[in-house]
Amino acid sequence: MDPIEEKTLELMNSISETHRISNELRALKSMPVLPEKSKNMCSGCEDAYYHTQSLSGCWTYAAAKIVMKKLVGINDRPPWKHPATPMLSCYHCQGYVTVAADQEQ
Repeated sequence: MDPIEEKTLELMNSISETHRISNELRALKSMPVLPEKSKNMCSGCEDAYYHTQSLSGCWTYAAAKIVMKKLVGINDRPPWKHPATPMLSCYHCQGYVTVAADQEQ
């Protein structure tokens, strides 16, 4: 292969790599930035009692992950246009259900 062909191939590889990185960055920018996990996120949860009253704390907190969900009242009819908010995967409170961020019915 002559030097011109080698340089052309090198540039084409560089361009495709740039496109790949650009696409990955675009995907990352569209993802919501989730806050750090903290026990403040347990406020209002039915199990929050165990954070304050029990010496061992809430048994679900350690395994909980931060997820984007909608908190929907049990009497709310679809479509659910509520904004999705970051919350712990174990969060639950009386009179509400949590649904996936993209779920509307």
